[in-house]
Amino acid sequence: MTLNGAVPHIHTITNFKMTGSPTKSSIASTYNGTATFTAFMHSFSVPISMKIMGLAMRLWIGDGWTGHFGNTPIYGTVAK
Repeated sequence: MTLNGAVPHIHTITNFKMTGSPTKSSIASTYNGTATFTAFMHSFSVPISMKIMGLAMRLWIGDGWTGHFGNTPIYGTVAK
């Protein structure tokens, strides 16, 4: 979806593969790796960074192939 709500579509992120070890602090854990990103029926391998802060999550998708998300992370909640 664009910022104005036009062109709605779905993204799918699957097959996350962590590279290295997670970075942990007393308040957060960061997991870096790659994943398969699918949009408009095309799939790409993209770098992913997930930061878990209690029940909050920040997901950064480095999808330089289109600049689809730019440097804007996606925020969500963690279900336990």
